[in-house]
Amino acid sequence: MVEKGEENSIAKQLEEYDSEAILLLFGGETPIQEAKELFSKLLEEMASLDIIADIVIHVRIFAAGGLDEAIKNEKVKEYLQKRNVYVYTFDLDNGMMLVHEIEINDGITLHRIAELPITCEHANLLNKSLRDKKMAWVEA
Repeated sequence: MVEKGEENSIAKQLEEYDSEAILLLFGGETPIQEAKELFSKLLEEMASLDIIADIVIHVRIFAAGGLDEAIKNEKVKEYLQKRNVYVYTFDLDNGMMLVHEIEINDGITLHRIAELPITCEHANLLNKSLRDKKMAWVEA
């Protein structure tokens, strides 16, 4: 969990861990504006350390505009342009999780690279957070 003021420490831990990929999960109980600020600051710290890893962004922070906010910082934008960056989204009408590679230039472009059926566990999680839709799980 990233707390305000700990972004540099977390980035250093990520650098030391030397992972092939980093999943950035922001949201949950944190107010979305605060989550966006923490997300942007962590990416800024990761850029400063030039951490070499693929980056996967959680759908909630992406959908809330967190990446749009983060790439306003030119240092973050340039850092992410050198990385493989991914996000997963959902096609609720068809029960699919969609995986996209993110291209960052003048804006953000998504390139779908995979489609996976939503699992029962995902359906349960989505139903906890969706406001206007509910997903039913049916065994085929």
